[in-house]
Amino acid sequence: MAKLKLVPIELVLLLVAFWHSVHWFVVRTADISDEPWGLVSLATVACFIAASWNSKKSIFSSKQLTVVAVVLMAVYSFSFLVMPPLVRCLIALLTFGVVVWSRTLPEKRNLIALFGLLILSSPLIASLQFFVGFPLRVLVTNVSAAVIQGAGVALSVTGTTFEHQGRMILVDSPCSGINMLWSGFYLCFVLCWIKRLSVFRSLLLCAITFSGVVATNVGRTATLVFVDILNAAGRKFPEFTHDAVGTASFVSLALIIVFVAERLAKTCMSSTNAKITENGETGCETETSATLASSETSAVLMPRAQVFDFKPRKSTLTTVSFAVASVVACLIPFFQAPYHENISKSGESAWPGEFEGCVLKPVKLSSVETKFSSEFPGRIAKFSDGKRTILYRQVNKPTRQLHPSSDCYKGNSFKLRPMAALRDTEGKVWSRFQASKGGRNLEVREIVSDSQGRTWSDTSSWYWSALLGKTQSPWMAVTVATVAN
Repeated sequence: MAKLKLVPIELVLLLVAFWHSVHWFVVRTADISDEPWGLVSLATVACFIAASWNSKKSIFSSKQLTVVAVVLMAVYSFSFLVMPPLVRCLIALLTFGVVVWSRTLPEKRNLIALFGLLILSSPLIASLQFFVGFPLRVLVTNVSAAVIQGAGVALSVTGTTFEHQGRMILVDSPCSGINMLWSGFYLCFVLCWIKRLSVFRSLLLCAITFSGVVATNVGRTATLVFVDILNAAGRKFPEFTHDAVGTASFVSLALIIVFVAERLAKTCMSSTNAKITENGETGCETETSATLASSETSAVLMPRAQVFDFKPRKSTLTTVSFAVASVVACLIPFFQAPYHENISKSGESAWPGEFEGCVLKPVKLSSVETKFSSEFPGRIAKFSDGKRTILYRQVNKPTRQLHPSSDCYKGNSFKLRPMAALRDTEGKVWSRFQASKGGRNLEVREIVSDSQGRTWSDTSSWYWSALLGKTQSPWMAVTVATVAN
């Protein structure tokens, strides 16, 4: 195995070019409001790269790959004002993948695995939960309802809420399946690399993985709805039932992904061996040996540059263009303000004077809340009625910055536990969770409403309604924290 060079010039230039995104990556990953699972994917990529690194190759030997990397760095530079940090980070990771490709992937195999793992290494779970969580929950809720109704249980569905005999069962954000989606694709990409699946077979496994995640989440949701209905009928299940069903669902999904990957790998080997046999070759037991034999034969018959489509000599022009693009990307943050949303404030209307019949008294925002408020595209105010803390957030446009309050509590080291949704005396549905820290237990509920009285139990569902023009601004998010007994 070729020894890994510690500081290849391409990687040094990339670190210089994307220092701003590297800094953001470190800060965002250290922010415990998001799941740090990306570090697992990043470590996996590092291990795979170290095992297949070729120190004799360089991206500068491949004109085509160098051009792709330079174009990506140009996109990063010219779009600095209009792209949020996460998107810029993904561009940086893709550019890194192109550079690594030149040293570790002389064939197209493992291509999907490499770029897939790099994408998963970014801190994107919270963003996926916000943007993709609600559409996934709508899909899972409606398919689960069809399954349950097919089993003879009468219930209705409104958005992401089941209703059975006057009882409400909410499919909330933790049940969207985003964590299962991330974990399923991580396993998928690892198997694609280990089994050395072709691009087509890798894409096929990705499609099966996504379908499996949706189907598994449907099964989990339907099961938990049945459990809730039986609990209401007097058949009490243990408290760990919810976690046990989730664990069993993921184990089933993992086994399916592994089985399909094995079948795809065996099919690929059988196809390769059959082609070799037709040509009068024998003694090829595995796909790996067949591929190596084919590569060695090709290397004898034609120059190595033609086998891998690499230019035999480094081009000064490509090297210089890569270096120049790196320097430009490095300097851009110093001359352009980073992208952030328009923070024009909402109209200065008066805050409510009471909440649920209780008089409100203003509470001073903490230093962290004050800093966040200064960049928030709206208004924030905090009150107390003597027993509860009520936080108001008002915005005039769809924005990711109206994030779930659970992100704030996670960022402050609270341990969260989902709770059943709450319907208040006015019929409005609130999402709820319990937040615990240092012996302090809080019950937190949240709702988003518009000026016409329409409400949403979570920010993800509100965002899609606002984005699609189904509701009009201004919108108010209300978070109520009560000390639990």
